[in-house]
Amino acid sequence: MQKKQSILWLTSSYPRYEQDSASIFLRYLAEAIDDKAFDLHILSPDNQSVDNSIHSPTIFLHYFKYFLPRKMQKLAYGSGILPNLEAKPLLLIQVPFFLLSQFFSCYRLVKKLNPALIHAHWVFPQGTIASLIGKLTNTPVIITAHGGDAFALKGSLSVFPEHPSSFFHHWLRIFSMLPLSIRKRDKNQLGNLPVIQTFFSFDLQSMLHHRQHHVFVY
Repeated sequence: MQKKQSILWLTSSYPRYEQDSASIFLRYLAEAIDDKAFDLHILSPDNQSVDNSIHSPTIFLHYFKYFLPRKMQKLAYGSGILPNLEAKPLLLIQVPFFLLSQFFSCYRLVKKLNPALIHAHWVFPQGTIASLIGKLTNTPVIITAHGGDAFALKGSLSVFPEHPSSFFHHWLRIFSMLPLSIRKRDKNQLGNLPVIQTFFSFDLQSMLHHRQHHVFVY
């Protein structure tokens, strides 16, 4: 029997308990991955609502703590990091601890698991951190810019070089999950990055064997 490969997801939100609706679409996507070929490891922020009630033989949940006491970890979840910061500016104090903890927790997991790839959900900060770790460990990286994330950038993805592969090297792909109602003119907001419309039917196996740069919209 062929040994299963590991995939590491890096995210700032994931359901914390069985009935939690936080980023529930990620749970649906995780459960749709071929569990005969892959073990999925998900690293997300710790929170006092995490109760370890979500169980799966092929999905392994990891949490990084970033502030003490635990009940004060309020940067993630709820409305999201940016809305939380706008509502409570004092949470800005937690940002450097969040970034450092996420970076080192992810790095340790990569060294331990030797995953086939790192999949970062949301461009900032996960995409940036995954890119750095991917470069340090020579691990392929996927960055998914989810709908609101991509449009919030308002074209700032054009800061990437005209030939993104020269910046991200051969091991990085960027995927953009945008609403199905996307209009042609909205694609201009992605700057110079190429856009391909598709759905959740991408093949992880083929992605691991092809090193070209892609942006997918689905």
